Amino acid sequence: MAIKHWDKGGHIFNRKPLRRKVSDVLYKLKVQETRLAERIAQMEARDKELFQKCSQSRALGDNQRAALYANECAELRKVSKAIMRAHYALEQVTLRLETILDYGDITIMVKPLREVVGSLSKQLSGIIPEVSRELDSVDEDLNSMVLEIGESIAPGSEVIASTEANRILEEASAIAEQRIQERFPELQAIDRRIPETPRK
Repeated sequence: MAIKHWDKGGHIFNRKPLRRKVSDVLYKLKVQETRLAERIAQMEARDKELFQKCSQSRALGDNQRAALYANECAELRKVSKAIMRAHYALEQVTLRLETILDYGDITIMVKPLREVVGSLSKQLSGIIPEVSRELDSVDEDLNSMVLEIGESIAPGSEVIASTEANRILEEASAIAEQRIQERFPELQAIDRRIPETPRK
């Protein structure tokens, strides 16, 4: 097995501590991916339950209760979409880190991944705080790598990093939107306006 070396072009992997850092970050990310997947499954089950109650209330002519259930479904789906977006974005971060382990080309790849992780941490802070905290830890690990390889980063890489980070987040948003449409029943047929109680 050939030993990979860091050079001024950005290929450095004879340093075992840095390689171990990448492996540790991968482990942390996969744990959070699992947590997010579990939360998505829970929310899908809850949405199914609420949708059934909404449909039943509608069939019974209880439009006020049906509207309440429909509104709860709508709010739950907003949160589900945010979690799905985070999940798919983390998958992309994981894939890119695995590429780093395979090929050792780290200088261009780490900075956009750190931007993605930092963005997701902020977005999840009010939804799943425990995952947000773990992503903060990952962000610190990635920052440590960036500082360690700082001398090898080429001019203009900041722009490249931001562009790549935005692309990852945009792709994750598109996938999340598609999955929401595929997995959750359509709510358009249900009037979510809560009827006013007639005055006596």
